[in-house]
Amino acid sequence: MGAPNMVDAATFFDTLWIIESVRSDELKTGRLLYETVSDDARNSKLKVHFERPTSTSEILAALDRVRIHQSHPMLHFECHGSPSGLQAADGGLISWSELRKPLITINEGCGLNLVVVMASCNGSHLIKTATRLDKAPFWAVIGPDEEVTAGQCERDFTRFYQEFFRSFDGDKAIAALNENSTACCHPEPLYRFVNAESIFIRAFAKYYQNHCRGAGKRRRRGTSEQGNAGGQTSFLGPHTT
Repeated sequence: MGAPNMVDAATFFDTLWIIESVRSDELKTGRLLYETVSDDARNSKLKVHFERPTSTSEILAALDRVRIHQSHPMLHFECHGSPSGLQAADGGLISWSELRKPLITINEGCGLNLVVVMASCNGSHLIKTATRLDKAPFWAVIGPDEEVTAGQCERDFTRFYQEFFRSFDGDKAIAALNENSTACCHPEPLYRFVNAESIFIRAFAKYYQNHCRGAGKRRRRGTSEQGNAGGQTSFLGPHTT
């Protein structure tokens, strides 16, 4: 997982926010998780809040309450997901890009320590919100790469939080999260942990490869020279060979 030592949880996060938005006829995995892990969290002197928005506007309102609370939160989403975004209980879709602004605000408020857990199909696509190299919407995101059932989410994330609240060891918690998937049908872990630093490093490396070497560098130099010829200032630095 590459996470810092979380033994002193108060310096990393002090509140778990579970946000559930599923249809009325579906298993209430968020509520079940809340009821299962609340005692473990309280024993660790942590707070747990449960939110049950039914629309995209209510999801955004719930995130605003997280911001106003001024805690050091870990956000846990229990929603249907797709490569495009999260689906609310009423069927509305909130895109990953729409989640970007409120997550940035929360992340800034907690000292860039926000961890987002996506208990939804394609949850790791939240990474898309961090591909712009300006502000980070989270410190790390945890989620599956593919479709998962409600039963899988309930079982696996219950193990994750039980281990995390017991040991405050991120590596052990991620291992517990993936324990069932790697033991049976998945050669690779089903759930991914990705932090903003690694996303930035990959994005910068890709930019350097595509625009600072060979043909890409020559194209970039040509654009800079055209801009200078038109009286514009180049921000690309001095030309080098």
